[in-house]
Amino acid sequence: MGPSVLLPPDRTLDDYVASLRPASISGDRPWVLANMVSAIDGAATFGGTSGAVNAYAPGDGTIFHALRGAADAVLAGATTVSAEGYGRLVPSAERRADRVARGLAPDPLAVLLSRSGEVPTDSELLNDPAQPSRIFTGAEAEPRVALRALRDEGVEVLLCEGGPSLLGALVRADVVDELFVTLSPVVGGGHPEHTLLGGEPDRPRALELRWLLELGGGLHARYAMLAAPPDPPGSLTQGALPPR
Repeated sequence: MGPSVLLPPDRTLDDYVASLRPASISGDRPWVLANMVSAIDGAATFGGTSGAVNAYAPGDGTIFHALRGAADAVLAGATTVSAEGYGRLVPSAERRADRVARGLAPDPLAVLLSRSGEVPTDSELLNDPAQPSRIFTGAEAEPRVALRALRDEGVEVLLCEGGPSLLGALVRADVVDELFVTLSPVVGGGHPEHTLLGGEPDRPRALELRWLLELGGGLHARYAMLAAPPDPPGSLTQGALPPR
């Protein structure tokens, strides 16, 4: 069974996939997409991995592969690469052929940020000769510094897959352009560090809902990150949104 399109109601999943890459990229960093899964209560992981969360939203894989298929590079934290057992980012020959047909490299670049310098050198991801990778450590792993370097190296669209600490760092650096969130129909509780942004936020940031899908019991939302702060609590009016 295909997805139920909740918002807007007049487009297909193919339309959504085709629109994942912006028409043009400007500025000194890539266009940054972030993709995360969350339980209803905000937990991004159970038992240290996201797999136990998205198991309740099997449609998450559809969005996951579509986003990987649209990105020039995929960013993940060193802890996430180890915990989630990352291997070659696009293992399917058919999916690699689809990327080539759309003018992309067959394999997206795997990018790791590690301020501590600890890197999972034994991971399958970093030991597969078919998988290109780029590792930033120390001061070079600061989000704006790393993204500027990636843009200079030709990366136009970067997909961040977390974990929560990494996504939180990107949001606090104001370098996330779009946020894709799968809301999984499960609750589990847990420590704030395991929620979507890995702990307490520094300030609110406004989002604009672009589309909402239902697939396999999960809700899949695409949000644009906006520069303006949200209306204060209790406000019933909302000013014009800034242009994208």
